[in-house]
Amino acid sequence: MALRKSSIIIASIGWLMNAPYWVYHILHYHDVIEHLSGETYLSVMVIGTIPIFTVLGYLWDKQVQLGRGVSLRSDILHALLENMEDGFIVYDKSRRIIEASDRAAEIFGAPKEELIGRRCTDLVKCSIEQCPVLDVFKRKESVFGEVCEQRRLRVGRKKFVKISSYPVRSNGDVEYVAEVIKDVTESALKEKEKETLSAIKEMPAGVKKEVVFKKITAALAEDFDYEASAIGVLKEEDKKIALVSCSANRQIRELAETMSMEYLGGPESCEALIIEEGLLEKVLKEKKPLVTENVHKLVMDQISDGNIKRLVSMLIKDAALKYCLLVPIVAGNKAVGIICVASAEELGENDAIRLVNFSRIAGKWL
Repeated sequence: MALRKSSIIIASIGWLMNAPYWVYHILHYHDVIEHLSGETYLSVMVIGTIPIFTVLGYLWDKQVQLGRGVSLRSDILHALLENMEDGFIVYDKSRRIIEASDRAAEIFGAPKEELIGRRCTDLVKCSIEQCPVLDVFKRKESVFGEVCEQRRLRVGRKKFVKISSYPVRSNGDVEYVAEVIKDVTESALKEKEKETLSAIKEMPAGVKKEVVFKKITAALAEDFDYEASAIGVLKEEDKKIALVSCSANRQIRELAETMSMEYLGGPESCEALIIEEGLLEKVLKEKKPLVTENVHKLVMDQISDGNIKRLVSMLIKDAALKYCLLVPIVAGNKAVGIICVASAEELGENDAIRLVNFSRIAGKWL
């Protein structure tokens, strides 16, 4: 009897895990999906996933009621949580994390053990007061799709996550809040990129190019959280790159402040972004993006300022200048400059596309 009951539960969960799939295909078969707005479609898909979390809540509730000193997670729950594409976190009444899946730890960039005991506000910064957890405990109902900025627990660029929070009841009271965490960094950054590029395009034609370049490097460092960014312009007289603007993200600025250095953004601090001449020539000649690793090895011997040399040494220790992406600035089919970013994290295709878009804007002012 117990085996049959477990089999029924497992089979039911297996079916419910595919609920969004069946919802989509039923609607698509009847030509309904083509007539739904993006918002309505999202609502339908969210509704399709609700049974999954109803089952999770039921199993959790039963596990709590059983007691007997057993682990809070059953084997079924463990299998479900660890195989979800999204992260899963559980908070108790004190708003502290008591459970986290491996995927949640991966999204937040910290070991699972480091997440346990933390509050929601330690992990994310949301538009609603004190993040969704407190809201669920207060209202005793679910909160769907809140997009929050992830607070950094390790060196690396900030991320954006979409959080759906569900009350888990025991004897009618909300004892826990279960959260599903989805990494939406790229979609959030693409939206931000559109806004930033649009704002720069709308700048008056008479604005000095230095002002435009500063806006670009500041956006790359502050909005997109690259550790450092710079723009260099090719000088006609000697065909060398002259750095005209550079910026650093908050982490590096704070690091500079601990050394009583000025805000990274002046011409001297741009020395920290000097790249081996051969690489610059390669990018200008081929007019293609280039990613280089261990950028700190390229710059250390070329830095003359002692303070900046110490700063770069500290950045090497934290691996904050591990990767560098260089993109040519092209005007009239001619490479006239370079835009680059440095990062602690590996730089990929999305970063290259983003930098190419900014290089096109920069090219209009050269």
